[in-house]
Amino acid sequence: MGAPIALSIALLAGNSVDLSWPASAPANLLLQQSTSLITGSWTTVGSIPFVQNGVNHVTDVISGTKRYYRLAKP
Repeated sequence: MGAPIALSIALLAGNSVDLSWPASAPANLLLQQSTSLITGSWTTVGSIPFVQNGVNHVTDVISGTKRYYRLAKP
């Protein structure tokens, strides 16, 4: 079993976040989001990652609702 894949989150201008993780991570990982850690109701983020300098990036628009993100195996 390998080391965990680190997911980084950076606030962008406006109401967006940049979610990033190494491009060397398994290609079949799903980027998921949830508004609660308690319910465990996770949905896949619909944006397709783009690669820049060996890092996958997804930009997601956020609203006033708290959101949690994770990388999950299908």
